[in-house]
Amino acid sequence: MREQLQHLLNLSQRPLVTVQVLSFSSGAHTAAVGGFAVLRGPKALDAESSAEIIDRISKEL
Repeated sequence: MREQLQHLLNLSQRPLVTVQVLSFSSGAHTAAVGGFAVLRGPKALDAESSAEIIDRISKEL
């Protein structure tokens, strides 16, 4: 788990990446009970030119 947290920390240093943490005491989040898909480009997330699209269904749509 230490490596996973370090990886998130490293990713959060990129200019177009935002990492958000939601505590359990905040209650359920839409993504926890709704469907969503993660689509990645041909390159790995570690590559500078990679992209990731998260599409989720929520009540706001």
